[in-house]
This record gives sequence, structure tokens and C-alpha cells, in this order.
Amino acid sequence: MDTATQSPASEGLLSRLPGDPRQRQILVAVALSLLIFALLLGGYLMLRPNYIVLFRGLKPLDAAAVVKELEKEKIPYRYDEAANAILVPEGESKAARIKLGSADLRLQDVVGLELFKDSDLGLTEFAQKVNYQRALQGEVARTLMSLEEVDMARVHLTLPESSIFRRDQVKPKASVTIFPKGSAPLGEDSIRGIQKLVAASVPGMAPGDVIVLDQRGAAATADEIGEVSDPKFALKQAIERSYEKKISEQLARVLRETGATVSVNAEINFDQVQTTRETGVAPAAEATPRALPPLPAVAGAAAAPGAADPLPPLPASAAAPAAPVRTNRVLEQIVSAPGTVRRLSVAIVLEREQPAEVVEKVQAVVAASAGIDGKRGDVVSIVVRDPALPVAAMAAPVAALPALATPRAQPAAPAAAISAAFAAKDAALLGAAGALLLVGGVAWRALRRRGPAPRRLSDHERDQFAARLKRLLHDQGDAHVRP
Repeated sequence: MDTATQSPASEGLLSRLPGDPRQRQILVAVALSLLIFALLLGGYLMLRPNYIVLFRGLKPLDAAAVVKELEKEKIPYRYDEAANAILVPEGESKAARIKLGSADLRLQDVVGLELFKDSDLGLTEFAQKVNYQRALQGEVARTLMSLEEVDMARVHLTLPESSIFRRDQVKPKASVTIFPKGSAPLGEDSIRGIQKLVAASVPGMAPGDVIVLDQRGAAATADEIGEVSDPKFALKQAIERSYEKKISEQLARVLRETGATVSVNAEINFDQVQTTRETGVAPAAEATPRALPPLPAVAGAAAAPGAADPLPPLPASAAAPAAPVRTNRVLEQIVSAPGTVRRLSVAIVLEREQPAEVVEKVQAVVAASAGIDGKRGDVVSIVVRDPALPVAAMAAPVAALPALATPRAQPAAPAAAISAAFAAKDAALLGAAGALLLVGGVAWRALRRRGPAPRRLSDHERDQFAARLKRLLHDQGDAHVRP
């Protein structure tokens, strides 16, 4: 009786896998490939360097210039399109900054004073002036673009020719176009600071000669935002604000919880007066010279015989010469400087009704703080606000106005956030590799737990099994046929 042969327990792992030998070989090859890939991926992610931000917020042209220099220096880099940032390995970041700093890159397509680095001595005077104007415009633009709120700036200067033969000299002027970061416009303080910065960079330029435009082409000059270039009016405003601040501080101590608004109007005398004063001084009395007495005659003296008569005697007295008349005078020149206060008018609006003694105290404090002088016509007016009127209808002084909130542009993505994004990607790849290893291990363990697959019968064994089956069926048929 034939029995089916079974594989021994020591048969290889391939004989335990389902399917034909070719399928088993393919399955083993795929499993080994996944295992090798997971090991290589994990090793790469563990051993690769950490990248940090070198530059961010770059324009495409600036990024191309930086990348070209990094490739020239053979420094590996990455480019983050979301933040427009260039990242380099942490260990090579300092060397990359030093090399890029010495490479003389023209970032943001602005030319500065480096234009004169390789200048030709044969340039004409006109070419030298044009190069100087370009360099000055570029340096001012670079300074403006270094501000936090400014993304890009363009500066155009008008530098007139100076000559000693011209009576009326033309002042230099400037126009600045600002592209702020984000959609928020620049604040008043920022625009005023830009005007003063540009004016201080060009000799002979005043802040009022600088026109500032935004990305929409809207002008924001000094006159529109409350800053005037007239020094007389600026002095008047400064004096009035100084008085208002001083009086407000004193009233806050007197009234305490009760509020009050202060407004001061100062009349300033800008006339320069020169006074010449001449006074005479009487001369001091001088002593009259006295005549000398005549010499006495010598007794017994006689003329020699035959001698001529002696000289005639001197007169008894001689008239003294007239003394010269002297006139003394004092000449004084007094020059009064302009800018003196001619008259002060102080208006105080109290928020609540106050007793008479409190009002008198307020008036005395204001008069002493502002130096009120009745001889020059100074006026102090104290009134109480009408409760029926809205607060917006009451005039408030300049010092009491709240500071305007300047909208600021959204800051750019920090370097730590960009590095964290790359770290998150690395963590995801590591997680995927771990999942692949876990799935492969589970599948391998399941295959090992399975029993040995049934062995296929050979042709000879199948013939023997068929013969036995026929014989068994024949025997059963004979048993049923017998009576």
C-alpha cells in the first residue's frame, strides 16, 4: 500500500511558503528588497546633516545669485519655495555667510558705492557725476530695505549743479517708492522717518523735499501727515505742545480723577530787531596850569663896563595855552533774537463742575506754570464741558490725542519654523520606514506559523492512487450485486 511522502521538518523555509517555487522566490526577493530599502532609508535619514536658514524672503533674482555662488563654492543647499528661503547644512552656515559676504553680491539689483571699486580714471566729469548719483541712490535704497516694514524700495534723486555765480540755488529733491511687506500701508511715523533719513543723506535737502509713494502710487508727503517743513511753524507747534504738556501734568495733580483738556495758542515774534544806542559822557574837570614865578634878581650884580644891555626881563606872567575839549560817547548795539513769545492764550475745559475754590486754584496753577503775564495780554479761560454735547464735538489738544496704531506687516516665517518643517518631513519618512519593517516582520512570522503545504503527487503516484480507487469501487459493486 503506497503512502504519500511528506517533506521532513528540516526542509528549507522556501518549501513552507505557498505556491510554486517561482512564486516563493519572488515573494522572498520582494521581502528582502523592502527590508534593504527600509534600512537604507533609515540610515540616510539618521546620518544626513541638519539644514538651517541662510537667507529668506529673497526675490527670484537674488535667490539665483546666491545659489550660483553656493554652487561655485560647492556648498550643498536647499530651497524652500513656501518661505523663499535658502537652507544650508548647519556645520557650513558660518563659512557660507563669510564667503557670500566677500563675494560682492548685488542683491535686489541695487548698485551702491562699490561702483567706484573698479572705476576708470579716464571717465569724464559727467560720467563721474552720474555714477555718484547712482551709488547714492543705491545706498539709500539699501538702507530703506533694511527696515522691518519695507520689502523693496526705489530712490530717485535730483541733484542740481551748484555754482557760485548763481544767486538762487536750486534745492535737491528726492522721490521714494516703497513696497511694504504684506498689504498693510506704512504708518505716519514710518513715512516721516523715511523723509528725514533721505533728507539727511543728501546735503542741502529738507524733509519736505522728499516725496514718498506707496505700491499703489498714492503720495504721502510731510504736509499730508501733519509734518511741516517751515521752521517757524514747527517752532510754534513745539512751544505750544511744551506748554500743553506742562499744564496737563500740573492739572492731573490738582484735579486727579476729574479730567481736563488743555489747548495753548502762542503768538511768536519772529522779527529780528537791532537797536543802536549812543550816549554821551561829560569829561572830567582838569586843573588849570599855573604860571611860574619870576626868578629873583641877584643883589650886587652889575653889568660889566662896556658890555651891552642885558636881555629884557621876562614878563611877570604868561597866558597858559587853552586845554583841548574832549567828548566821550558810548555806542550800544542790541540784537533781539527771533522766536520770543509775544502773547499766550490758554483754554482749559473741565469735564465736571468744580467748586469756586478749585477753579481759582486751577487758574493760579495754570498762570504759574505757563508764566502768564497780564502786561503782554495773556489770557487764561476755564470752562466746563456741556454734558449735552458729545465728546467728539469737543476740541482736544494735540498732546491729548491718542497715538495712531500703526499696522505692521506680517513677519516672515522664522528660521526655526522652516527647520521644524523639514524635521517633520524627516519624522514622517522615519515613521513610514518603521511601518514597513513592522508589516514585513508580521508577515514573516505568520508564514512561519503555517504548517507545511501538501506535496503534489507525481504521475506514478497518481496512477497507483487511481488503480486503488478503481479496485475499491469494484469491490463495493460486487458486494451489492451478491444475493
